[in-house]
Amino acid sequence: MARIKLSATMFHEAVQKGSRSFALCVAGARVAMLKTLVLVGVVTGWAQSVTDQQTLDQARALVQKYCPVESGEINYEESRKTLELSAGNGNIVYDVLVQTAAAVREDETQNIASVLQDTVSPIFAIRKATPLLMAAKWKFGRVLAFQLLLWTSFVLLAAAVVSLCAMSAAEHESIEQGIQGTGCYSAQLLQDAVAGNRSLNFVGLVPAWEALDELSRSLDPNSSFLEGVRDLLDATVDLERAVNLVRDMLVSLQLLLDNSHNQNPPGYLHTCAVCEPLSIALVELVGLFDDGVALAMNTVRREVEAQLDGERVGNLRRTIQEAKEPVETMKEQMLQQLGYFVKEADDGFQKGTEALAGESSILYFGFLGVLFLAILVVIVGFLALTCYSSCHRGGEEPDPCVVRLGSGSSMCTSYIFAGTLFLIGGILLLVSMVGGGVCLAMVDFDQQTGETLLESLGVPRDDSIRLALKLADQCMSLKSDIESNATHNATRNVADILELPDPFKAPGTMSSLRRLMSDYVASQIDGVFQLLELVMANQPLRLADNPILTKFRGYVRSVNMKAMFWPLPTEIADHPVYSSMPIVFYPISILCDDLFLPPSLPEQLSNVYAPGLDSMVVDGIATGGGPRIPGLFDDQSVTWDCPSRLEGDCSGSNYGSGDCEAAKAFVTERKLPLLTQPLFRCRYLQKPGAPAGTRCDVEDMYKVNGSWINSCVHPNNTVTFFEQTCTITEFEENVRSFDLWFYRIFQYMDDIVEALVFRVADDLKALVYLHLVDPVFSLLDQLDCSFMRSFWKGLTDSLCFRAVSSFQVISSYYVWVASLALVMVGVMYIAWRISRDTADAFDPSSHTVVTRAIVLRNKVKQRIAQKASRTEVDSVPDPSPDPETSAADRSQVDALARRACGLWQDDCRVLLRDPSIELRHGTCASGAERLGEDEGLYAKQGENNEPLRPAKFMPWLEPDGGAFVPRCVGDAILKVDWVELRYGALVEVRLRYGPELQDVAPQYAKQFDQAKKDARKKGRKGGAMCSILVQVFPPSYRPSDAETQEGGTIIDESIPKAERPVSAAFPNRTPVCYDAMRSAADVLSQFVKDLIASIDTATKEANDAYEVCTDLVRKIGNTFQALDPELKDLKEQNSRLMQRMAAVSMDKDTVIKSSTNSKEQALRRATAKAKLDKQMVLFSKYDANKDGVLDKKEIANYAKKEFSFTVPEPAMNSLLQVLVDEGAKGVKKANFHRVRIHVGMAREKAKDLHRRRAV
Repeated sequence: MARIKLSATMFHEAVQKGSRSFALCVAGARVAMLKTLVLVGVVTGWAQSVTDQQTLDQARALVQKYCPVESGEINYEESRKTLELSAGNGNIVYDVLVQTAAAVREDETQNIASVLQDTVSPIFAIRKATPLLMAAKWKFGRVLAFQLLLWTSFVLLAAAVVSLCAMSAAEHESIEQGIQGTGCYSAQLLQDAVAGNRSLNFVGLVPAWEALDELSRSLDPNSSFLEGVRDLLDATVDLERAVNLVRDMLVSLQLLLDNSHNQNPPGYLHTCAVCEPLSIALVELVGLFDDGVALAMNTVRREVEAQLDGERVGNLRRTIQEAKEPVETMKEQMLQQLGYFVKEADDGFQKGTEALAGESSILYFGFLGVLFLAILVVIVGFLALTCYSSCHRGGEEPDPCVVRLGSGSSMCTSYIFAGTLFLIGGILLLVSMVGGGVCLAMVDFDQQTGETLLESLGVPRDDSIRLALKLADQCMSLKSDIESNATHNATRNVADILELPDPFKAPGTMSSLRRLMSDYVASQIDGVFQLLELVMANQPLRLADNPILTKFRGYVRSVNMKAMFWPLPTEIADHPVYSSMPIVFYPISILCDDLFLPPSLPEQLSNVYAPGLDSMVVDGIATGGGPRIPGLFDDQSVTWDCPSRLEGDCSGSNYGSGDCEAAKAFVTERKLPLLTQPLFRCRYLQKPGAPAGTRCDVEDMYKVNGSWINSCVHPNNTVTFFEQTCTITEFEENVRSFDLWFYRIFQYMDDIVEALVFRVADDLKALVYLHLVDPVFSLLDQLDCSFMRSFWKGLTDSLCFRAVSSFQVISSYYVWVASLALVMVGVMYIAWRISRDTADAFDPSSHTVVTRAIVLRNKVKQRIAQKASRTEVDSVPDPSPDPETSAADRSQVDALARRACGLWQDDCRVLLRDPSIELRHGTCASGAERLGEDEGLYAKQGENNEPLRPAKFMPWLEPDGGAFVPRCVGDAILKVDWVELRYGALVEVRLRYGPELQDVAPQYAKQFDQAKKDARKKGRKGGAMCSILVQVFPPSYRPSDAETQEGGTIIDESIPKAERPVSAAFPNRTPVCYDAMRSAADVLSQFVKDLIASIDTATKEANDAYEVCTDLVRKIGNTFQALDPELKDLKEQNSRLMQRMAAVSMDKDTVIKSSTNSKEQALRRATAKAKLDKQMVLFSKYDANKDGVLDKKEIANYAKKEFSFTVPEPAMNSLLQVLVDEGAKGVKKANFHRVRIHVGMAREKAKDLHRRRAV
């Protein structure tokens, strides 16, 4: 428990230190990178709004100050290379962001600071910080004097230094343009995005929010807009009544004519000749109604009512309210994030850039100051060289002091100048590195990049963040612009990008704002109003006097159903009785008298001659100008009363007896019932408020003082009909009644249309368009965010391709200038050195020149000699030790052998969970003892007749479990021992030659080969030696001499299966790891039980100790209350002890809980391991050929013996197809459990088949 407390305390301190480091690193990273490009916050940081109008005013002022931006062309390829150069190979800043984001996606705890620390390599840091390191190097090394053309070198260096400084000063213009462009484009975006710009087709976020708010208030159930809509809908309700009445009457007539009882009365072999022509003519009348003004007006009314009343208007209002939230959020984010660039705050963009651009620019004067210093350094050097050239005496006498003073001053001035520029250039280089990395992220920005940035910064991504990223991608990304130009499928309208929950589809479905507001609502309403305008421009208001209606009324008015029901010739010809009737009687109608149909009927019936029953029975059928065709009977031989009676003897008929009887039967059975019986279906209009089945008579509908009475429309603006059986006379009256019905209902509808047309077409339209349609279309069409891409391009051009790129160029120039200044220091040092040494040479008390030359020469020779000697030593080969090595080498090998054997012995003890076991037989000893050779137990296969069989019965044993034993090298002794354990398991223990020994002791390779040759000469078939191999075989595995598979071993079959832990074959031999080999499940289970017992014991001891402590505190707790105030320290110690007890109690409970969970997990694993071992025993049992897989025959044997079931051939083929890998011979061990499943499925299918056959 004490160790647990100590670990917890150390962990707590580490967490606190890590938290502080984390906070400092994160703060530093954000300040260094995000402040460099605050615009990235437009996408990543969404905050609260601040002083909107004031910010907009400042943005307008900034636009007037900085805009328009006048700048030259940008070479984007070269500028991007410069950015990549400034960022370093691989864009390290961007790579850090990507790595951090990837870690966050995998739920790992990462932050930018730690990843940056791990990512920045020392080489990268040194390369970037070299100028700073050079700036800190204030000590110049000594060089040998040599003759140079000082003036030529100095002039070239001076010209390069001054030129580069002048070019650096010229780059200030690009920086100023970049800063000016950044301010201009930021202010333009803020102004245009928030306040709007009609010329850019963007209404602005504030006007958009106000428009949405106005729409939301207009759609409030109690708003004046919806109240006005409801008033107009109530005022035009008669239009719906009239339209419903006319439509339903048209439908009712169509149903009446299409009724099968009316078209072809079942069984009577007659058809209605006028029904189909009337139906065709009715279609034309329905088309007139569908294309009329009345239906268009009612469609408008119903669409407005559907969209602006009930649930749909509520869904529309919620959609608008949901759309307000992201618009408000976007407005606030623009104001806050871009406010950094436009606000006149101390920490804002304007204040921060005053030192870089503008009239008060310090940066420009700094560049000019560097140029001035460069010119000053050149002038000082020029004067120093002039003094040297004119005053140097050529070694004849000492130079004047002014020569050394001038050259030394020039050298120091150049060195200070170089160090200063190294410092400035290094700072600019590091700044441009960070800026270049961020700029590359800006240039390549898209939605995926934005998500990467957010994940790397640890910003949670909700729906609003994803929406903002999508908006930024579609509206601003230059990369997305290239892709959209290639695919031509990207949109830049916020209404198409903004997605909200679709209330008209399944939950969770998202649709664009345009679809929700325009396609579902505004476009629907606009479409019906446009249709109404089209209909009113092409169709008359009134339809009652339309020729189509007049013609159809003439058809209905002229209908004579009795004359228009004609026999069906084909059905008569197929009838067994009526087929004998003379064919001349086929066209006879069911009317008693003959009739010429009136000309007002449809063309195919107009003026058609319809002979009646009188002509068929007695009068004969007229044939025009020819003789009449005789009827069935003469007047004297028949009794005929149409339509009730026909009696006559066919013997006196004008036709044959059979023909007469058939015709007579047809008249009495098929014609006369149609005239007298109710075989038809009539449709009548239900009278409102009356009992069901009460007709509403057309005569009751009339017009009084411009108002219609009794329109037969129910209060809910609908009409209903009912059907009843009727005779042909009633059917005819039912059809003819539609003449008057149509006249009056069309008059009724026309009067209402004329009265309400302006209320619908003008008043309702004006109200809906004013408050809904026009605002929606105007808003959605003015949300084009394409201008944001122009801003983003302008920002990247200004900030990245101009400002940051120029910083990189200037830093490179300064580093070059500093490097050249150091060369100038060398040139001036030559002049100073020569003058100094000349002066020393003429000093009688000094031999400095000679001393220095000798010392330097000796040091050089010494270094050359040392280097040569090291090269010779390294090139001398190390001779291999002789096989007969020294005693020291032998002892070293023996030590290795003892350590190897000891390690193996310890491993055996740990493996067998029994530290009391001692290995015997001297497994690491050498000598002439040949264990197992006399019993004939030899290996028989393998490259060196030495197979390695894996442990099949105890998989936790390594198949090659021994350590190498170099001590037995050269003995050529084969040591093999077989031990049979309880349960019949066989254990083979041998010392063998292993390849690992060659790697460890290659100097003994010859001895190894010779030992193997000697062993073969002496008749030994096994060549194994010098490493320990332990192999375990299950009781079911008893290899025989007939085995041919690789790795087989001949075993004496006389070895019995012992029931006790001794070897029956070798009773005088002590087995290796005696009595410790047990089943893996038994060993593991016992080990787990021991651990559980120790856990339970430790838990009980911890609880007991805590109880003792608690009892002690409880007993003496009251004593502290009575102590004197002077003993305050004891009370404080007691309080701290109580706190420690509470903490220990919590830790104790945590450890106990963790150990309990581990205990349960270990038990579950032990149980699972036992089950798995049991399955593997079954696998080995039925793997007859021991090839490690179960083939078709072995699987069949398994099913037969374990389940008494023969697997059907189709089931066996399916099993092999699924479980056998391609190229394999059978099912592997890993899939053995699936074999049991397939066999079980086959058994159940067989049982089901048996049960079905039994049924």
